[in-house]
Amino acid sequence: MDEDLFTSVGASLFRGEVELAAKSAEDALRAQESTRFASLLTSGFTNTPSSVLDHINGFLMECKKAFDVKAIYLPHNGFTFNNDRWYFDANAYDIAKDIATDYEWLCHPRSIAWASFTLKGLEKAQEDFHWYVNAEKFEDEKWESIAAKAELLVKVRFVQLIASALASRSLALPVPIITTAYSCDFFCRFEP
Repeated sequence: MDEDLFTSVGASLFRGEVELAAKSAEDALRAQESTRFASLLTSGFTNTPSSVLDHINGFLMECKKAFDVKAIYLPHNGFTFNNDRWYFDANAYDIAKDIATDYEWLCHPRSIAWASFTLKGLEKAQEDFHWYVNAEKFEDEKWESIAAKAELLVKVRFVQLIASALASRSLALPVPIITTAYSCDFFCRFEP
């Protein structure tokens, strides 16, 4: 795996440079000697920004009935081994700390129960991950590297979807939105 790539993309996302992160991840995947996962280079999630924002705003307003919401965290499920359904969850907090110095607080949401949101549009990539897992290609160093780069690009595509949703209109409450994948150590934080 290219640790420099993951560090660079993670730093770009942390700074809010989503398109720079996308370009870096795309370039890395494009350089691979395989057409598997190539669909990611020309596609993204197709959920409409308004449907994503409606989901987030509905969650915000329900949480507001129970407590003073200070931050929202939108983690998506791991893509490689959960290739049958990609989705994100929503967690709400009554605190908002600096994720640069402390992100353990994200493990302790004060959320109400809320349905996950199914991500659509990257079904070809889901098929490629399904092949990768079922053919046990994760045992092969070359394929492990290619799949890691593909998963990185899927993570960036998720952040792009959230960015487009937040750009489409206002949040119901002016709170920070934090995105990442479960068990991922880089974040993107969108400020109101």
